[in-house]
Amino acid sequence: MGYIGIFAPGILLKLGLLPFYSSWRENVYVRSVLRGINAAASGLVYTAVWQLFLVGYIYQPPTGNGPVQTLSGPLTSDPFWAVVASGSFLSSRNFKAPPWLSIAGGGVAGLVWYGVQTSKG
Repeated sequence: MGYIGIFAPGILLKLGLLPFYSSWRENVYVRSVLRGINAAASGLVYTAVWQLFLVGYIYQPPTGNGPVQTLSGPLTSDPFWAVVASGSFLSSRNFKAPPWLSIAGGGVAGLVWYGVQTSKG
């Protein structure tokens, strides 16, 4: 039910408007509106990522016989994440890297960071 609730409105909207798109794309004003909607959607995605970046992460290992180590706090407290974020942005924008490569590179950088942080203690 959740899958249907999340994805059905977008799919139905796309299928409903697709027959009209071929005639609309010839209109200069409609193309301008679509470019604006695309820019707004990209801005919302970047804003969401930035908010997640500022809020940070929470990691609390299970309690056991020993000291509890937590790696938590805003991502801005470690400059490594600013390097990862700016590197991902620049690779996509200036070097035309595909988005999946930037996401995978960020994931690999996160795994490397985690390995370095856990090996310190």
